[in-house]
Amino acid sequence: MNFRKNKLFIISLLILFPFISTAEDSTFEKVWQYEINYSDKTNTVQAQANEFEDLILVVDGIGNLNALNKKTGVLVYQTALGNNAGRRGFAIDQESGQIIIVASRTLYVLDAKSGVILKQTKTIQSSVTPILTSECIIVFGSIDGNINCHSRNLDEIFWQTKLGATARIWSNVTMSEKHNKLYLITSNAGGIIAEKRAPDTYSSSLVAIDATSGSIEFSLQMINDDVWDFDGVGKPIYVEGFINDDGKEYDVIIGLNKIGTIFAVNAENGSPIKDGQFKKKKIF
Repeated sequence: MNFRKNKLFIISLLILFPFISTAEDSTFEKVWQYEINYSDKTNTVQAQANEFEDLILVVDGIGNLNALNKKTGVLVYQTALGNNAGRRGFAIDQESGQIIIVASRTLYVLDAKSGVILKQTKTIQSSVTPILTSECIIVFGSIDGNINCHSRNLDEIFWQTKLGATARIWSNVTMSEKHNKLYLITSNAGGIIAEKRAPDTYSSSLVAIDATSGSIEFSLQMINDDVWDFDGVGKPIYVEGFINDDGKEYDVIIGLNKIGTIFAVNAENGSPIKDGQFKKKKIF
């Protein structure tokens, strides 16, 4: 974001939305503050603010997309979309000037300058940021573990991948255009009592998906049959050109979970980059 030096932008949503700043020293001047007058302790804002031209774009906990003037903080427009609008993020296509966001099982494409809804279609329930490719808008299921590739016109679904209800997607997804892969972390299998549980092949896992076909390229399970809620968390980290101890160069994808386990593997095929890297261990 190209904010002016020594300026502090504060957006107050609920108690306080995380501030945005690119100041180069410790001297700050508050330029403006924007607040939304509602209170809901159970419905927090978990999405990062985005920028488009002269606008700051933020969601709130009551289903609105808000566009603020970057310099003044004045509300330019507010578009009501529905429950959990962009709860953990939304995408902006800077080239077309369009916002892509999910709310209430609906996928929306909006004009970023005006907030006008251009297109919409029904989709899976999703809390994370959609991924854009030249062909697709890819939506990730936070309830059923499904992944839908909608056409950019929203008139058809090109492919759907089913990881299963035990592999819900709660953290944002990383894409590598070089490898044409989507990398994601999945939830635990669900519940603390593992009775009558569906197969959880892809729960608590680092998973790679082919962005063109939706095929599962590889999957590494961090915890098998997790009953402790130690599922994966956070957006996977992609590192290009990692130099290993043996002098070989790899592109690496890194996934983490709640017990501090770090899975760092070859981003191309999921293979280990260290000898003896993976050994099964009992937690308790």
